[in-house]
Amino acid sequence: MADYQFKYYSKIRNTLLKDNYNNTILYFIVLPSFKAEFTFRIVKSKGENYGVVTRATENIWYSKDVENLDVKKFTSLMKSEDVDLLLKSSELILSKAEYTNDLNFTVDGVSYVLANNNKSGTFRTGDKISYYHVIKSLERIIEQIINEEDVSLDESEIKLLENFNKTTTNE
Repeated sequence: MADYQFKYYSKIRNTLLKDNYNNTILYFIVLPSFKAEFTFRIVKSKGENYGVVTRATENIWYSKDVENLDVKKFTSLMKSEDVDLLLKSSELILSKAEYTNDLNFTVDGVSYVLANNNKSGTFRTGDKISYYHVIKSLERIIEQIINEEDVSLDESEIKLLENFNKTTTNE
């Protein structure tokens, strides 16, 4: 990893992931080229599942004062069945993710980092993820949390994820 990348990812971690939730079971980090970065985590606490969105108010890469950057946090309860479906999908995605030694950057686009704690408790991430229907479902959940709406997958997303899980498992 290039030095500039290490510094940038350290800023992301120290700004958006500084609240370390011990029971985080899914991480989804969104790094747009020119908009503010944000993270989504699913956290288990006292038998409930919570979606936690942390969003910078400006792009961290271009910020002149990262230490004093305003960060907004949004939290909402999530349905267990939605969380189970998303966790199954993320596990399948990560089992097929490509890992590269190349410099990982995006030009005029968005980079995604998906990570989970699998059954063995190890931490896995993927830097090349091509399952955009899952990513779009995660982004819609993020919007629901930010807009303080009821958080849930819609019927079409549930069918897409169930089909994805079924067909991917059989590959």
